[in-house]
Amino acid sequence: PPATQAQAPPATQVTPATSPRAPTTTTTTQPTTSSFTGSLISYPYGDLQLQVTMSGSKIDSISVAQESAPDPRSEYINGQAIPILTQEALAAQGVNIDVVSGASFTSQAFAQALQSALAQAGS
Repeated sequence: PPATQAQAPPATQVTPATSPRAPTTTTTTQPTTSSFTGSLISYPYGDLQLQVTMSGSKIDSISVAQESAPDPRSEYINGQAIPILTQEALAAQGVNIDVVSGASFTSQAFAQALQSALAQAGS
């Protein structure tokens, strides 16, 4: 009788077990946001005090904490000059700003008030 060969069982494919990957998370540390209010600066056409909000060492915003003007003309000049000075200071990230024409006293008081607030921040 012829010898019968035993057939090997069909090969089974083994797939390695896969474990689900943990999602990768990136942690970004946001700089601390802090606000600093400078001294009240008195000048011939009123008083001015600024508040500076910073993220780390970046100036995020500058707002008027207190302002007074002795007359309507000074109020008008301040109302025109302070927004311009604020935008310049934000762009410069400091007190290196130009004087607004016709508002030199307000411009100087703004720079002093900003410097005072930045000194509170340690900048």
